[in-house]
Amino acid sequence: MVDETPSLGRAEEEIQGPGARLSRRRFVAVGGLSGIAALLAACGGSSTPTTAAPTANLSAPKPTALPQLSPVASGTPAPAAQATPAAAATIGKLVLNSDPYPKYTGTPKDSDTLTMIRGGEDLSDLNPDALNSYSPYTFVYDPLLWMDEFTLNPAPWLASKWEVSADGKSYTYTLRNDIKWHDGTPLTADDVAFSMIVYRDDPESAVARFFPLMKQDPTVVDPTTVRFDLSDTSGDWVLNASNQFMLQKKQLGDYYNAGHGQNGAKTLKGFPYEQQMLIGTGPWKQVKYSPGSAPPYLQYQRNENYFQNAPHFNQMIFKTIDQSSSRLTAWLNNETDLLWPVTATDVDQVKNQDGWLYSEHALAFMCSWINFKNAKQAHPEFLNDKAVRQALSVGIDRKGYSDAIFKGFVDETKVGSIAFSWAYDTDLKNPTYDQAKAQQMLSDAGYKTDSSGKLLGKDGKPVTLDAIVANTNQYPVDKIAVSVQEDLRKLGIEMQIETLDPATLKNRWQKTFDWDLWFYSRILFAGFSDYTYYHSAWDPRTNPQGRNAGGWKNTQADTLLDQIIRQPDLTKQKALLAQFQTIVADDMPALWFGFPDDLILVKKNLLGYQPNTGWQYWDSWKIWRTS
Repeated sequence: MVDETPSLGRAEEEIQGPGARLSRRRFVAVGGLSGIAALLAACGGSSTPTTAAPTANLSAPKPTALPQLSPVASGTPAPAAQATPAAAATIGKLVLNSDPYPKYTGTPKDSDTLTMIRGGEDLSDLNPDALNSYSPYTFVYDPLLWMDEFTLNPAPWLASKWEVSADGKSYTYTLRNDIKWHDGTPLTADDVAFSMIVYRDDPESAVARFFPLMKQDPTVVDPTTVRFDLSDTSGDWVLNASNQFMLQKKQLGDYYNAGHGQNGAKTLKGFPYEQQMLIGTGPWKQVKYSPGSAPPYLQYQRNENYFQNAPHFNQMIFKTIDQSSSRLTAWLNNETDLLWPVTATDVDQVKNQDGWLYSEHALAFMCSWINFKNAKQAHPEFLNDKAVRQALSVGIDRKGYSDAIFKGFVDETKVGSIAFSWAYDTDLKNPTYDQAKAQQMLSDAGYKTDSSGKLLGKDGKPVTLDAIVANTNQYPVDKIAVSVQEDLRKLGIEMQIETLDPATLKNRWQKTFDWDLWFYSRILFAGFSDYTYYHSAWDPRTNPQGRNAGGWKNTQADTLLDQIIRQPDLTKQKALLAQFQTIVADDMPALWFGFPDDLILVKKNLLGYQPNTGWQYWDSWKIWRTS
C-alpha cells in the first residue's frame, strides 16, 4: 500500500472518511483440514502439495475462536447456513437484524433499478490498485479467493482450487474454466499474473505490502494455472494477497507497461477511466462514470452471465455523498435503497420511516495513537511513561461514549487492533472507568494537581495535550475525542482537538509529528497486516513508508511481529497474536476504544441483503425488491 487517506477507500487499509473491509476474504477434493484454523497448517509439514475441501461456517453466533467448519464437496463454496432470528427488535419503524446470515423467504424477482449511497468515497480516479474508493471494485471485479462474509474463512472463487508446496513457499492456483470478462473474453492465468504484478509494483498501489515476498514474477503454467514462488513463508498470502481484485490485462496492460508514472514508473494512475469503463468479471458491468456530477456517481448494468447468478436488478446506480445530513435526506426522500455507513445518532433521525436496520460486526477498530516523539511537547516524558498511559486509560469513560455516541452498537471493552474473530484474545479487556483510581495512578507516577485542579508536570507547569482527528471518519472517533477531552479535563489535563482535512492530517502524522494523540479508525483486511503500524523499523521519521506514526518501540513486540508475518499456520499465528495483544494492552502504543458495529439501512421492500464484515456493499447481486 501507499499513503493513507481520510477517504472511504481502502488505501493503506486506512478508512478515515465516512464509510471498509477490509477489504474482508482450500483447495478441492481431499478432506482432513477444516476451518481457518487449519489454513496453511500443512505448508511445510508434508512432502507433497496439500489440498483440502472448501468450507462453510455453520454457526450463527459471533465466533470468539477459530471457526469450526464442515467441508462441502464442490469447487464453488456452498451457501452458509442461515439462522432465523428470534423475535425481531425494532427501533421506531426500523426492524433490527443482527443475524450474520439473514434468512429470507420468497422467490427473488427482477426489478429495474437499485440505488446505493455511501459517504466520502473518492471517485476522482478509479485506479483499481490505489483503492482510494472500494465499493466500485466490489461491483465490477472478483478476487481469486472469497472470504466468508462473517468468519473470513477462505473459499474458492475465481480459483477453483489452490495448492501449497511442501516448504510453504509456492502457491499454485487453478482457475475456473467458465469465467468471462464483461467483454466476453475468458479469464486467464495471464490476467492473474498481471494483476499481482500491478499490486506489487505500481507506486500508487494500496496493497503493495502484501507482496514483498513475491520477488519473482508469477509463473503462468498454462491458461488456467498460475504459480507464485515466494521468497519465504507468508502469514497473510492467502487471506490478503489472494483476496485482491483480478484486473483484465487486455484492457489495462498496454497503458500500465507504457510507464506513465513519475520517472517512467509503470502505473494505472491516469488511465482514461471516464472514457473506458472498467472491465471485470463481477456481477455489474460499468456503463457510466461521472466523477464531476453532484453528487458523483457510477452506473452499472447487470452481468447476465455472472457465475454466481445475475443480479436481480437491470441496473444499479452508486452515488457518493460526503455530508451525513445530505445522505439522510436522500434516505428520507426515497432516493436510495441502501445507506451505509449510518451512526446511532443518524438512526434517531430516520427511525420513523419503515426500513431494515442491519447491525453487523465490523472488521474495524478505533483508537488514539500516542506520539512518543512530539518535539513540541513541553513534557515529553509524560506520555513516554507507561504508568501515565495506563492511568489515562483507566480515566476514560468508555461506557459513557458507548451509550451516548453508539447507543450500544460497539464493544468498547475490546483492546488493540486484532478485530478478527478468529484471532482476538477474548480475555483482554479495556480497564473499567475509575476517575479516582486514575488520579491516584497519576499521583503515584509523580504528577500532582495544583489548587485549581490542573495536573502539573515535574517542572511545575500544567500538562497539556494536542490531539488531531480527520474531518471525515468511517466511525465517530471525532466524537470520542470530545468525550475523552472531558474525561481528561476531570484529571486536570487540557486536551486541544484539531479537526483536519485529509492532506493536512497526513502532513501532521507523516512529516511534522507535532501532535500527542491521533484519534483514528480503520477497516482491516482478512489477515493480519498491521506490521508497519507497530514495528519500530517502520517509524516514518526514518522510513518514508512507515505507518508507526507515534514512534512506538517495544523490542519484544518487534520480535513477535517478525514471527507473525512469516507464520502461515494460523493456529500458531493466533498464539503469537495473543502474545502481541497482551503487549499492546499493557504497553499501550494507543488508547484503545473498542470494535464498532456497522449499521446499514435497507428499504423495507428489499430482501436478500447479506452483510459482509469485509465490505457491507460487497454482496449486492443477492438483493431483490418485493414490490
